[in-house]
Amino acid sequence: MKGLGRFFPTVLAAGACLLVGLSMSAHASDVKLQSAAIEKIVIDYIEQHMPWPRGSVRIEFMSRIHDVMLEGDEINCRVESGRNEDYIGHASFGVRFYNGGYFLREQPVRVRIEVLRNFVVAGRYLSRGTTLGPGDVTTVSRWVDRTIRDVLTHPDEVIGKVLRTSVRKNFEIKDNMLRNPLLVKTGELVRIVLMKGALHMATIGISEQNGAIGDIIKVKNASSNKSVYARVVDESVVRVDFR
Repeated sequence: MKGLGRFFPTVLAAGACLLVGLSMSAHASDVKLQSAAIEKIVIDYIEQHMPWPRGSVRIEFMSRIHDVMLEGDEINCRVESGRNEDYIGHASFGVRFYNGGYFLREQPVRVRIEVLRNFVVAGRYLSRGTTLGPGDVTTVSRWVDRTIRDVLTHPDEVIGKVLRTSVRKNFEIKDNMLRNPLLVKTGELVRIVLMKGALHMATIGISEQNGAIGDIIKVKNASSNKSVYARVVDESVVRVDFR
C-alpha cells in the first residue's frame, strides 16, 4: 500500500525484526499487524538463532495468535527468548512492539519445535562384544522434540568400535554403548617404548592387563622383571613417559 514505507524499520540488533503484513486502519496513525506476520517474525527469529541446519525443523504454534493493532508512525519490534533456549521442544518467545523506541505492547508466543536428526541404528541383531563393521549399522532420520545425549549421527563414529551390550535391529547405538577395541591383552608380549625428551628406548614386556587405545595399564619389563604403568599407543605397543 502506498505510504507504508515509513513503517519498515532498520534492523535494531540481534533479535530485532522487520515488520511485514502491515495495513493502515481508518486512523492514519493506526497499524494492523496480521497474525501470519507475527508467526513469520517468530519463525525467522528461530531459524536465525537455532543450532540446527535450515530445513531440519518444524514449528507448531501452541495457541492462536490474533492480529495486533498498533498506534504510531515508527513501528518496529524485537523478539526475546529465554537465556538458555536450546530451540527444541516447547519454547516461549515475546514479540515486543515499539513506536520510535517507546514500548507499546508484547505478544507472547508459545511454540513446539521438532528437529529432524540422524541416528545410527543396528542393521541387524548385534551381540555384546561385536566389533562393528559397515554392514552392521545404518542411519535413520527421526523427528525429535527433546535433546538426546550420546547421539551418534554417522556410521564412521561407530565403525571399528566394540559393543558393550547387545542391540536389537533398528535400535539406536549410543556412545556409552561402545568401547575401543582391545589392542593389548593380558599375558601377551608387548613392546615397551620409553621416552624422555630426545631419548627413545624400547624393550620387551608382558602385559598384566587388557588395554584399548589411550588406556594406562600395568606391564612387566621382561629384562628387569619389574612392573610399570604405560599408555597403550598401538597394537601390542605401550609407552612410558619419563619427566
